[in-house]
Amino acid sequence: MTGVVVDAATGRPIAGAHLTAGVETATTAADGRFALGVPAEIVTLAVSAAGYHPASAVVDARERRTLDLE
Repeated sequence: MTGVVVDAATGRPIAGAHLTAGVETATTAADGRFALGVPAEIVTLAVSAAGYHPASAVVDARERRTLDLE
């Protein structure tokens, strides 16, 4: 699963955001992009970043492998 984490108000990428899906973890790059090696199943993706409220989303990794998260 790949994607990008952006600020909902500005649309700017968030560098250094931490993502977790099951036992897989990732940290976004300077451009807000991330890659997680999750199985093709429904997973809960948790996101946290300094200065932002933590968020989570249930994602069906069987159908959509690229995500944009705000």
